[in-house]
Amino acid sequence: RGRYAVQFVHAGKLYRFDPDGSVEVIAEDVICSNGMGFSPDDRTFYHTDALRRTVYVHDYDPATGHVENRRPLIQVADDLGFPDGMTVDSEGFIWNAIWGAGCVIRFDPEGKEERRIRLPARQTSSVMSGGPDLNDLYVTSASIEAAPDELDPERENYRGGSLYRVRGLGVKGQEEFESNFAWPKR
Repeated sequence: RGRYAVQFVHAGKLYRFDPDGSVEVIAEDVICSNGMGFSPDDRTFYHTDALRRTVYVHDYDPATGHVENRRPLIQVADDLGFPDGMTVDSEGFIWNAIWGAGCVIRFDPEGKEERRIRLPARQTSSVMSGGPDLNDLYVTSASIEAAPDELDPERENYRGGSLYRVRGLGVKGQEEFESNFAWPKR
């Protein structure tokens, strides 16, 4: 449980796309880019590199969109799983779905685990706040590479494929950014 073989391939890059169509490289040497989020004051950008088992923090300038000063914030233990999709709540805490561990972990802004929510699906893939007051937590899971006996939600070895809603956490999410690209015609 929580152990997967990892094969490193060529590292890639993390890009920022501007509405005018321009592109900027934010980070290099990224293996498996996943969850992204912003602090409530929009001064901090978070990014997950799943295969490095790391959530990075970057300084962000909301006026210019400039991202700099990448540094590791959260390192997920090898025997736990892989940090995957994420969101940031209104208190600035980072919620990260941990692929292979069947849980979502809430980290404080310094990267310390604040709480862990267990789910029946091992392959938790992403997390998002929702509901009328953004106080529900929605968690996706995936059935990729699952054997037939791992697709039954009633079994202990269930990989995933279900959507979960968690209520009563006493935490409010924040609205996510919407993209509005007007790509130039070529």
